[in-house]
Amino acid sequence: MAKNTEFQAFIEKAMKRKEELNKPFDIEVLGYGKVIFNKPSNNQLIEYMDKVGQATKTAGEGEERAVVGQDFRLMVEAAKELVYVCCPTLQSKELQEALGIQDPMETSVEVFGVNETLQIAIKISEKADGAKIQEEMNETIKN
Repeated sequence: MAKNTEFQAFIEKAMKRKEELNKPFDIEVLGYGKVIFNKPSNNQLIEYMDKVGQATKTAGEGEERAVVGQDFRLMVEAAKELVYVCCPTLQSKELQEALGIQDPMETSVEVFGVNETLQIAIKISEKADGAKIQEEMNETIKN
């Protein structure tokens, strides 16, 4: 009986953690004020980080490593997808129809603009600990 109780306690802790991690959050968006976003799934966050990594060209090693170029199109693609899937407001069919948007993935760029969409994606990644996850992955690869 004790094992069942311990397992129930484990399940409850896991559910509480998931609930805490998945709470919606606000991001201050230029021209719109606070907008509600949901935390991206692990897969969505990893896909965003992977595309940003592919879009960034670097040279050098270690602390001397520097960004020497970027594939801006890939950066924007990654950002607009992350912002769209995390923002319930952008997924509104009514909004898309009012703005004449044919491709839902274009909604974030149409509403917020390219630069603000890039900034929002960075903020979403930060809220979801994207940088921390990237550092941990890099450290694991080194070891």
